[in-house]
Amino acid sequence: VTTRVIATAPAAGSGAGDNLLIRTGNGVGTSNGGEITIMAGAGASTGYSGSIELIAGNGGGGDGVIKFNTNSTTYAILNASGQFGIGTEQPSSTLHVVGDPTLIGRVGISTSQASTTLHISTSTPILSLASTKTLGKRYDIRSGSITAATSSFDIFDFASSVSRLVIDTTGKIG
Repeated sequence: VTTRVIATAPAAGSGAGDNLLIRTGNGVGTSNGGEITIMAGAGASTGYSGSIELIAGNGGGGDGVIKFNTNSTTYAILNASGQFGIGTEQPSSTLHVVGDPTLIGRVGISTSQASTTLHISTSTPILSLASTKTLGKRYDIRSGSITAATSSFDIFDFASSVSRLVIDTTGKIG
C-alpha cells in the first residue's frame, strides 16, 4: 500500500482554492475504491496531538449536514440543528436511533452517574410499559407516586387512570 499526499488546501479566505475535494480509487462508478486517513498533529512519532473539524454549510451553499455513508447508503447523519440520527436521515431529537441498538454497561436518564443498569433520576421517575397491539394497555411503574403523596411505589393503569398496586412508605400494600 502506497501512502501519498495528494493535495493541500491554502489558508481559509486566501482566495482561489479554498475548497478541497479528495477522491480515491479509479473514479465514480468503479469497484476499485481507496481509503482516506486524516491525521492531525505533528506526526505518528508524537501521538497526533491536533484536532480535526468537519464543518458543513458554512456559507458555502451546503445544507449544513454531515453524513456517514457507505455504498451510497446513509447510516448516520448530523444535521444543521445538532441532531444526530443513526438509522434515520431525519433525526427529530438530540440523539435519534432507529433500529435495534445494543447498550452494554449502565444507562442514565436525567443523571450523569448511572449507578445501576438503568438509572432514572427525576423528581417523579416513571417507567412506561405500553403494548402496541390493538387495544394494548399502558402501565406506568412509578416511584414517589404522582397521585398519592405518601406512596413510595405504584403500578398505574394509564388507560383507566387508576393505581393497580401501591406500596406505601411503611411497606403496606394497597
